[in-house]
This record gives sequence, structure tokens and C-alpha cells, in this order.
Amino acid sequence: MLLLRWLIRRRRPRAFCLLIAAVTVSCAFASPAGVTDVPNLQARSLPVHLGAGYFTGIMWSRSGWLVAGFAANPEAITGSTQEVWAFRANGRDIHQLSLPNDPRCQKTEYAAPTSLADGRPALVKTCDLPPERGPVASYALVAYDLETGGTQEILGPEDKVNPGVFSFNPGLDRAIVGTGGDFCSTIAWLTREGPEPIRISMGSGSNSWRLDQAFERSQQQDCTKLGRADLPSWSPDGTQIAFFASPESVGRSGQDRLLPPWDLYLMDAHKLKPHTVTGQVTGPSAPAWSPDSHSISFSATVNGTRGTWILDSRTGRLRGFTRIPAQDIGWSPDGHQIAILHDKSSPSQYPPDIEILLYDVSSLLK
Repeated sequence: MLLLRWLIRRRRPRAFCLLIAAVTVSCAFASPAGVTDVPNLQARSLPVHLGAGYFTGIMWSRSGWLVAGFAANPEAITGSTQEVWAFRANGRDIHQLSLPNDPRCQKTEYAAPTSLADGRPALVKTCDLPPERGPVASYALVAYDLETGGTQEILGPEDKVNPGVFSFNPGLDRAIVGTGGDFCSTIAWLTREGPEPIRISMGSGSNSWRLDQAFERSQQQDCTKLGRADLPSWSPDGTQIAFFASPESVGRSGQDRLLPPWDLYLMDAHKLKPHTVTGQVTGPSAPAWSPDSHSISFSATVNGTRGTWILDSRTGRLRGFTRIPAQDIGWSPDGHQIAILHDKSSPSQYPPDIEILLYDVSSLLK
């Protein structure tokens, strides 16, 4: 149960492989041709050890701090405790962020550090509510100031969407979120007025559906007629949104919905007309934009090769830099380095054994 909770919460590459393995299907699918060998750049491991637990997310702030989510004491009967830590790129000055408890909540937790356009980390604030109130929890997106230690609630609280993966526009008045860690995942807007569906069509022919159909369905309604969409990421300049979707999930039900591959889409943030840039990939991580909004890094199996990749959003050129898969990815402020979370454990091991690796990717961006 604890493992399932972690998989649903984060939706990282390991989650897809483990869930698919449960029905004895491999995570390797055929992908588009034209991908060259992955060069396996030299990695530098950060010596950050926080005790019993595992890293769940990472971002690199404009001030040079790496900020990581951490699930502490995962073997606890009541479940792991979500913490947020900061440290330098040399592994020093490690400290836990002091985040405020909300007196309205039975329990307050912060997780999923994500970069804002202004360089601050944004976090999901989860507020466990007293059972007599109805909803079990509410969610808000907050910014954290690494210099002053202050928090700013940007959007929320609301109890309709648990934003497992989210990304903001530069104005911080709208976010795009993944809305559901189940077989019926879709993406939606989150605004100051609350969640809003994205009313656009995806796929073609018999594999077509609308993103808002999954958002507006009741918990009792089946989603067999729908595809899946997830892992959205807004470019720092606000012009484009990257996300993954699976048209081939249309017509499938239950765990069979987890089998089809994903396509990586780019969408103009104003025109909202998505187009495929990389197709037929499996086990993707959330795409991470470079600070200049020119490149997207993600982890996936592409053309039968598992690894972590950089896509040029202008030319569509896809280049790998390591065959090591990443659970999460963060770019350095200058865009020359990438930090990844890598799980060293075996597929059946719990809790995961996550290490932080740094790569100099500047040679691939010329």
C-alpha cells in the first residue's frame, strides 16, 4: 500500500515500469527511428544523505540552491513524512526548509519542488482536513523564498485537484497540472478561481478524445473511451507547454490502459494546438525546460534505448546524454548542467535508493 501511494503521488518513470511489470509486460517498446547512440556523459554524484527515506523531486534555483523533496521514514505504519531540503551543488550546506504548519489543517505537508520563472521553488501544500468537513484534504501551490524563508500562497487552497505534477506561467496567475494518478489521467488549468478544464481535442480517428472529458467525469464513470495525458511543463518564457499523452490508450480499460506508449507534445500556450514532437516513448519523466526555453530534458525509453534526453524545441533534434534513467530533472540557472534523481535499487525493492547525479551538458547545446 505504501509503495502504491508513492507511485500514484509522483508518477515518475519507475512508477510506470513497476505498474506494467505487475501484469508481466516489458517497459521497452519500439520508438521512432533516427535516435543516435547515447554518449553517457560523466556524472558527478552529490554526497547528500538524509537518513531513512528517498528523494521524490528536485529543482535548481536561480540563487544556486538545489531543492529536493524527501519522503522520510517510508516504512512507518502511517506512511512517510514529506520534507523539503536545500543544499549547494557541491553537496554542502544541507538544511531542511522550515515550512509553516497551517492551523486549519490536521497535518500540513509540502512536496514536489518545481522551478518558477523567477527562480524560486514552488511546492504543493497538502492540508489534511478533519473528516467531518467532507473532503479529506485541500491543496495549494506556494512559492518559497530561499533567502528570507518566507512562503507565498500563489493558488488555492482547493479540494478538487491534487496537482502531482504542475508548472506555472511567468505571471504566476495560472498553472497547468496533471489531474489524477490513476488510469484516467488528464491535464487541466489551475487558476485563482480554482481548477478549469482544457477544452481541446487530442489524437485522431478512433484514437481521439477531449482533455476536458476526463476532468469532468465522475469517479464512477469509466474512462475506456478516453486517452491519457500527464506530466505538463510550461516553458520559462511562457510561450509553450510540453506534456505527454497516449492516444493509444483509447478503447482500453483497467490495467491495459498502462500498456500503450506515450507521445511528447508541444503546445503554444495561447493557440492551444498541440503537435507531436517525439512519438512512441515509454516510462517518461516530467519534461524539464532549460532556463532559455530552448531545450527540454526528459527520461524515457526511445527507440528501444532507455536514458535521459535533451530535445531542441526549435529544431526537434533529440539527443541523449546518459543511459541512466531519471526520476526527476532540474536544470542549473546557467543552463549548462542538469541534476537528475536516479534510482539505484532493483525494480522490486522498496523503499527506492535514490541518488543525485550532476551532468555537464553544455557540449550538447552548441
